[in-house]
Amino acid sequence: MSTNRDTIGAESQAAGENALTPSPQAVWCKIFCAKTEWGQEYYFSNLQTGESSWEEPSEEYLLWDYSTNTYHVSGLQKPTPKEKRQTPQDLHPLRGC
Repeated sequence: MSTNRDTIGAESQAAGENALTPSPQAVWCKIFCAKTEWGQEYYFSNLQTGESSWEEPSEEYLLWDYSTNTYHVSGLQKPTPKEKRQTPQDLHPLRGC
């Protein structure tokens, strides 16, 4: 799989694309962080406005890959159906990430 990731990155750079440029279809990105006091290990960031949220957006999103310092090669992620979503019981402003 690392060969695939390296190939994709090389092709993007060869084509003159910036690896940090988000997919035009994605507005949100899931970012993993240190576990919070209520057990959440990620938050979501709006790539256009800079807004951050603990709650999963209702639209597709990208994953941030710290090992490559760019968006994960898995591409767009589908949001969890509303009926199955679990929201933190005590939402706090983002801190500690």
